[in-house]
Amino acid sequence: MKHIEVLGSCSCCCGKTEKKIKAAIERMHLEAVVVWQKDLAATAQYNIMKTPAVIIDGTIVHEGGIPSDEQIASWLAE
Repeated sequence: MKHIEVLGSCSCCCGKTEKKIKAAIERMHLEAVVVWQKDLAATAQYNIMKTPAVIIDGTIVHEGGIPSDEQIASWLAE
């Protein structure tokens, strides 16, 4: 089971990223935990400069901008 974190406090970009990831998980019939970290300390811990950022199992896979459905699917397929 993958552990996915969306980092950032903005509800438009970060919230949309979280929703897109959850929708992809459902579409792909996967099991994953998705957590939206709005705390700036979490962002600083990974030295993230742009949000939204996506961390999967401790690895930064995305930083800045809303990811495409294709990007999300490729992360989840790994």
